[in-house]
Amino acid sequence: RAGAAGAGQTRDAGRLLPAGNFEGSRLQAIDAEVKLESKDLKAPTALPFESIRASLVLKDAVLKLNPLELGFAGGKIVSKATLDARQPTLKSQVEMDFQKLRLEKMVPENPRISQAAGTIGGRIALSGTGNSIADAAAKANGSAGAAMSQGRISNLLDAISGLNGGKVLRLLLGGDKNIAVNCGGMAFNVKNGQGTSTLFIVDTEQTQIEGGGGFDL
Repeated sequence: RAGAAGAGQTRDAGRLLPAGNFEGSRLQAIDAEVKLESKDLKAPTALPFESIRASLVLKDAVLKLNPLELGFAGGKIVSKATLDARQPTLKSQVEMDFQKLRLEKMVPENPRISQAAGTIGGRIALSGTGNSIADAAAKANGSAGAAMSQGRISNLLDAISGLNGGKVLRLLLGGDKNIAVNCGGMAFNVKNGQGTSTLFIVDTEQTQIEGGGGFDL
């Protein structure tokens, strides 16, 4: 047990995700079925978790988590995951749907974000192979995306995002206010652990911001 905990905490200095190996033989040794539900979840962090519902089935070295449903920020994060340990190298698949999350509830401690509002939805679908979280992420393929509607954000944040230095200075001197967000969206294709944006746009009543970027898992 102690050895397993230590392995799980191993990290590559250049990676955020844990690099400790998971032994698939442990999943081959047992079958199990677990269900969990809590309608009032108090998380020990500042993250706005509200409830949890989960069902886990492990049979013939294939672990399925379907669903893992979390009440979060006024909406839901609905996930399902599969971990196949029938071969020496584990195969994993994860799907996450972000449903009707409220922007103003996500970071309530931040005064500028807490004054914002909007409904956020999104989806992540990834599959990979590897015997650690870091290894599977580095080989992951799939997609990720998010969108916002019916929103408002700080005018100062809008000016900073649009790199409008003169407007930023005026707002700092004269005071900030909220402006409407018509829509916003981003989408990424993920191949071999590297995400490349195919869409990044935020359209407010004063500015349209288009961009691009990527990430490396």
